[in-house]
Amino acid sequence: MMLNFLLINFDKCKFSANYVFKKLQLKGTILRPTKDGYNIRNKLRLTTGSSIQNARFISGIKIILN
Repeated sequence: MMLNFLLINFDKCKFSANYVFKKLQLKGTILRPTKDGYNIRNKLRLTTGSSIQNARFISGIKIILN
């Protein structure tokens, strides 16, 4: 089975999904908020991409969360 997205939960994080979404967006990485389209609060949908895109996301999220 191959997955093409991850649902990232921010319920136990010091930052909200909206905060992380905005910070990543400034770095050129766009995730999909789930509040409006899916009615799932404080989560982000991350679609898997190329290895370069995935590395950019990992680098960006590390900076935000540290």
